[in-house]
Amino acid sequence: MADVKFTKDEAVFLNDFKDKIKSVFLEGDNVAIKLHMGEKDNDNHLSPEFVKKIVQIMIDLDMKPFLFDSPVTYTSDRNTPEGYIKLAAEKGFTKEKIGCPIVVSNEAIEVQKVDLSYQVCKPLVGADGVLVLTHVKGHICSGFGGAIKNLGMGALTKETKDAIHKGGEPEYTEGCVLCGKCKEACPTENVRLDEERPHFDKTWCCGCSLCAYVCPEKAIKPKLNFFDTLLSEGAIAALENFKKSYFVNVVNKISRYCDCMNDPGAIVCEDIGYLMSNDIVAIDMASIDMINKKSGKNLFLELNNKDPLLHIKEAEKLGIKIHWKHTVV
Repeated sequence: MADVKFTKDEAVFLNDFKDKIKSVFLEGDNVAIKLHMGEKDNDNHLSPEFVKKIVQIMIDLDMKPFLFDSPVTYTSDRNTPEGYIKLAAEKGFTKEKIGCPIVVSNEAIEVQKVDLSYQVCKPLVGADGVLVLTHVKGHICSGFGGAIKNLGMGALTKETKDAIHKGGEPEYTEGCVLCGKCKEACPTENVRLDEERPHFDKTWCCGCSLCAYVCPEKAIKPKLNFFDTLLSEGAIAALENFKKSYFVNVVNKISRYCDCMNDPGAIVCEDIGYLMSNDIVAIDMASIDMINKKSGKNLFLELNNKDPLLHIKEAEKLGIKIHWKHTVV
């Protein structure tokens, strides 16, 4: 059974974090803080003021932190290291303001797994440890974006991110009965039905694999594997190559969609607080449990039509140590 430390108050959390982190990383350790620094018109991401407090605690403990994220594949200021660094600076993430270097890199090592050769970013692999600092929110493809999502996409190169999304895209096989469930489920309204079968060409496909999940006839399959499988496999590829890791989930400003979208949608749940754990699955499970308890429903399944437990269950199958039972203290 994994312990997840929960605190509602920021000051209490920071004190608890200081007590805990010195038992995870050592003096002199070069520690990557893996986080998302925000899309251009989306301010739901972790604030630079909060991140600076985390950084200062680590500096006071004689650690050497640096902020890290990787570029994205879609059209954005963040799709090159140079563009991302510039945007991050506009949002307040600079060495002068935060107190540590800001690193954005697409350099990687190759990690072969079952479905893909995943490119895990070199600065994370080369660090003495990784603090996975995650803002919890909804997500169009995984239902929920927590620590697994932070690594399963964010610890990888833009090319691997693209391969994961494309690998989850649908292909028609045979046996369609025109029930329309795929069309109803598609979050981008991309499914077109003719007299015989579905076509995936109306708008754009995010590769969420939801149409393949809901097809009762199994007439649709993902091109490579389900998005949730590829996402979890990517997180494993990263974690297996980190020297040390620790996880913090900030469960505040909980929006329907991800920090990677310019329009993240509405805030859908009251602020909850801060969670810490050395178990990536336990902290994501606890985050989901607390959101569902606070909202009184399976929130992200209802809003995004995608069960956030899918990628956690896939992680279990693929070998991340799962603690389905967790104690929040």
